[in-house]
Amino acid sequence: MAIYERLRVFVSSKMEELGPERQAIKTALNNLKVDGWVFEEDAGARPQTIRQTFLEEVEAADLYVGVFWKGYGDYTIEEYEHACKLGKDYEKRLDLKGRDPNLQSFLDRIGQVETGLTIQRFETPEELAAIIEQDLARWQAHKVRERYKPRINVNLSLAESRERDQLLILLRNVKRFWIENVLEQSVHGEALIALGKEWAEAEERPWDQILELPDQTSRPLPSGRAIVEVFDEVGRSLLILGAPGSGKTITLLELTRDLIQRAEPDPAQPIPVVFNLSSWAVKRQPLLDWLTNELSTKYRVPKRIGRSWLEKNWLLPMLDGLDEVRSEHRAACVEAINGFIDETGLPGMAVCSRLEEYTALPKRLKTGGAICLQPLNWEQVETYVERSGPALASLRMALQQDQMLRTLG
Repeated sequence: MAIYERLRVFVSSKMEELGPERQAIKTALNNLKVDGWVFEEDAGARPQTIRQTFLEEVEAADLYVGVFWKGYGDYTIEEYEHACKLGKDYEKRLDLKGRDPNLQSFLDRIGQVETGLTIQRFETPEELAAIIEQDLARWQAHKVRERYKPRINVNLSLAESRERDQLLILLRNVKRFWIENVLEQSVHGEALIALGKEWAEAEERPWDQILELPDQTSRPLPSGRAIVEVFDEVGRSLLILGAPGSGKTITLLELTRDLIQRAEPDPAQPIPVVFNLSSWAVKRQPLLDWLTNELSTKYRVPKRIGRSWLEKNWLLPMLDGLDEVRSEHRAACVEAINGFIDETGLPGMAVCSRLEEYTALPKRLKTGGAICLQPLNWEQVETYVERSGPALASLRMALQQDQMLRTLG
């Protein structure tokens, strides 16, 4: 399941030649985790003409790659012209051995200096694959930054003294309800408090984490890595994903706690505020309007003041429960969040969702990275609970009973 949408590349060449070269390109694209479209493999049976098929695929692609050898193909030339008309990024690779004069004329035209295109030559499929992989890695990095980098504003104006006092009232309300009454009263929270220094020294967490980045790379996070450090690493825009009960909300609240600790003594830091997205589907408003209403109804912040704080980037939205938005409105909610980011430029953002519901969406959030919480196995649970001592004695007893029930089942 892909957390970020894979980039798409349309591979064009005359069908009667360059089959091994097309396959070499596709292998290079797979190495980069980019979807390559090659007619003979990917067209399939469709209720439309060949021409309609390749025009649709050119439109859907992020990049056009043209490979030319001897023959002149009308479809191949039209694919190129259509990609140029749509403003697609493009790469061209040539093998210069005995060429059709019509094709040579076409290549001479598109290779002129004023077109801004550079023609590269190759001798073997392996050489072509190496060139493609090297060039497309650079293109991919640029495209990912262009597509997914959220508009994060870290240069905040300082609040006036009176407004700062009001912001601190909001901060204390968030801290009292979400940190003291939810995080610290949860099973995870109680255990972490009870274990305290022992867990810190052991540099372990009770659940595993995988960091996913927009370029499709992923890596396990080191044990003991603070969630706020991950948040900073990915540019202060983080998506938190996992299965039910994997600790998504707890992780979001741990991040909220750490950001509160930053903001309390430093007026240049934005105030983290937790919102639950489930109510967004009721009216499906622009996110700025919905956040303003939520500040008013949940935190008693007057709408005029709350809207001003959001527009001045003094608040950092912590959005829980994307998966709790009704399924038919979930994609629109993602679009509303992305639109808000583009329009206002946030000082940061975190969003929580179940993994399965998120990867089923046709739209993706603009975030600098995603953390995937991996489900616990029973051995991890037992080790975690045993090490907690008296703090989780009742939970230990319940687990023992569950083990007996599993044996019976």
